[in-house]
Amino acid sequence: MSSPLVFPTFSTALLSGESREELEALFEAYFAEYQPRTVTEERAISEMVDAEWRLRRLRQSQFRTTELSTREFRRFESHLIRLYDRALGNLLHRKSLHLEPVYKDERTPAAA
Repeated sequence: MSSPLVFPTFSTALLSGESREELEALFEAYFAEYQPRTVTEERAISEMVDAEWRLRRLRQSQFRTTELSTREFRRFESHLIRLYDRALGNLLHRKSLHLEPVYKDERTPAAA
């Protein structure tokens, strides 16, 4: 029996006009894809979702406002991408630690 999906506390607050349901759906999609088995893996997913959400917000705001210069926009965008990539790398590393060993032949280590 799997544990119930618990939504994390995101470090990014929802802004006026943003949908909590869309944020939760994004989290559910990542949760379904990566199927975290530990709290650390769940944290990495939360960080990925947070970075993805803020990146989407940034890209949407580019068309509605001129508050950021192109240089500032690119710098902030790069920062969010790095946050996402680092969380993904951490998640994949953690998940790789849980994999069963793969042997080139059908022998088990005890039979080798």
